[in-house]
Amino acid sequence: MIATAAKQDEPLTIAFGHWKEDVLKELKGAPFEKKLLTRTFEELTLQPLYTRADMAGLKYLGTVPGETPFLRGCHHARRGRPWRIAQEIDALDPVVYNQILLTHLQGGQDAVVFRCRVGDEESAAPYAIRRAGPGLRLFNISDLGVVLKEVDLRAVEIHVYTDTDPRPAAALILGWCHDRNLPIETLSGSILADPVSGAACSGEFLRDAGDRYGPVADWTKWASRNVPQLRTLGVDASVWGDAGATATQELAFALASAAEYIRALEALGVELYIIANHLQFQFSIGSQFFTEIAKFRAFRPLFTRLLMAFGADPALGRTASVGASTGFWNKTLLDPHVNMLRATTEALSAVLGGCDRLHIDPYDGVSGTTSDFSRRIALNIHTLMAEEFGFSSPIDAAGGSWYVEKLTDDLAHASWKIFQELERHGGMAICLKTGYAQELVAASQRMKSGRVATRMLPLVGTNLFPKPKEKAPAASLQLRASADQANAPQRAPQVAPRSGEAWSFTSAIVNAQRGANAEAWAPQSASAKDETVTFPKLSFRRGAEGFEDVRRGIDALASTLGHIPKVCVIRMGPIAQHRARAEFSTGFFSVGGFTICASEICDDANIAARAAAESGAEIAVLCSTDETYPAIAPAFAREFKRLNPAGIAILAGLPADIVFVSQLQAAGFDDFIHLKANCEDVLARLIRKIGGVE
Repeated sequence: MIATAAKQDEPLTIAFGHWKEDVLKELKGAPFEKKLLTRTFEELTLQPLYTRADMAGLKYLGTVPGETPFLRGCHHARRGRPWRIAQEIDALDPVVYNQILLTHLQGGQDAVVFRCRVGDEESAAPYAIRRAGPGLRLFNISDLGVVLKEVDLRAVEIHVYTDTDPRPAAALILGWCHDRNLPIETLSGSILADPVSGAACSGEFLRDAGDRYGPVADWTKWASRNVPQLRTLGVDASVWGDAGATATQELAFALASAAEYIRALEALGVELYIIANHLQFQFSIGSQFFTEIAKFRAFRPLFTRLLMAFGADPALGRTASVGASTGFWNKTLLDPHVNMLRATTEALSAVLGGCDRLHIDPYDGVSGTTSDFSRRIALNIHTLMAEEFGFSSPIDAAGGSWYVEKLTDDLAHASWKIFQELERHGGMAICLKTGYAQELVAASQRMKSGRVATRMLPLVGTNLFPKPKEKAPAASLQLRASADQANAPQRAPQVAPRSGEAWSFTSAIVNAQRGANAEAWAPQSASAKDETVTFPKLSFRRGAEGFEDVRRGIDALASTLGHIPKVCVIRMGPIAQHRARAEFSTGFFSVGGFTICASEICDDANIAARAAAESGAEIAVLCSTDETYPAIAPAFAREFKRLNPAGIAILAGLPADIVFVSQLQAAGFDDFIHLKANCEDVLARLIRKIGGVE
């Protein structure tokens, strides 16, 4: 068998050798590793070509869908639509929410999804500041009746996200079902809380583990007996992805959070198989198409491995319920229609990766205000993928691809290593308390943001191919959420005396059915404020925000000056000498919203300086070659500064000779722009300088 395999692989080895020889000839001496190998944010190396030889040693390639460890999904065959259309609606008013929901249900959505606060609860559901605001505020069953008016929960799933205590929301919904003679055991979906993700966003959790996880444990026990099809415990790993985490970090944090819940709930008397059956996972979808496919494929084998580590039968891995939300970190306020393209490819990668539920954010979602049109487009992407493109038919469509299979395996191994490191540091709760988990993500965020700032990681419409005349929206999602909280209706509590008995679902449901406000029957807070642990919370700053700040700075400066600051691109020498750097300079300043003009082509430094001064531009950029700069650059800078002392002289390029750079600075050059320059920082610094701040 070994000899046969060697003979089969021999032609492949020869062909690969010939291919590499041809590539090296085309590279003309440039290093193969530098030009054709790609290093990802996950610290994985992507090859330019994959062959069946890359499959050597990979496990589970022979498994089929529905077979442990569920690399190819948990089901043997498709059962209707392969993913739930689980669009989360950003309306905070129950009436408006219901109107939009009914429109969505008529358009194909098959899940009711919302975040909520019950009664006077002030805390928002975990990722409220990034997506749909702080959630619907529900005081009593009448409010819920408005939200679910004309909705048949026998036909669609319901997914309700709360903060740390899901019991009040559960009591409201179950009471509403009883009022309508809807058997609660037929409900499917989830009513859940995710204390870990909520803590990561808020920066605090209850000191006592019993208080921290007790409400979820109580709800899980009760639900397992009475509403077995409802999930009760969430692992919202998307908070990490939306904060800038890598794909491997997001997978590792999901595993670590699940391990935290398994240990905590087992200690509170919940059996492992019940915990597994009631866990629900959510991931953010990043922009790297194949990496995201591999991420979703890798999760189920990883989850199965985690359950086995706790002593479970590997078949229990079939319980994994995986949701996906299009990413937040890479979305832009400027040129927001590009977000449609981003969301489409992201959604496709999650579908090909085998997600169970999918939320596609409207293209204007990060502005804080979506429209009927943007919501309709997001909903239609689901329909196009399922009905027009046929992605509802194949199971594990990417399976068998040498690239995807190898990448899935690499991601799984790298993620498990990060998970093990989190465990060595004490588990997820300890890693939050010490800030270890937050710093891992912050480092990833800095790395990604640095690539955006240098334009090595393109965001079309923001740091590449901008629309200079477009204005950034004044309002942000966070401001909108604050305004909504300030304007939220305050209702006087309908007080009903609490009984002396311990809080129970039965009594809460009865009180909810009677119409009592939640203040009368919701369980009391387990601990006082001084019994919480505080720590650094996650920072949610999109990659584009720095450039959006620059554009706002330009707008403010234009209001002060009475005109948009101008950049004059000085082109010296033949076209071959200046063209590349002139085009680079135009693109560099365009992303900041500057007005760009170009001088006539000339060969004399003094004439070029005079043209720059006469253009009225605040900034002049000299564009030529490194070879010509010693002869023309110092003279240009001195003459330009003589004619326009307040003007800013920029050189396109950065000479390698440090002594020459010092001479150029002494001659009058204020800055240098080049491929490795931090465009975001340079533009912000120049705006401050023009405005007299620096």
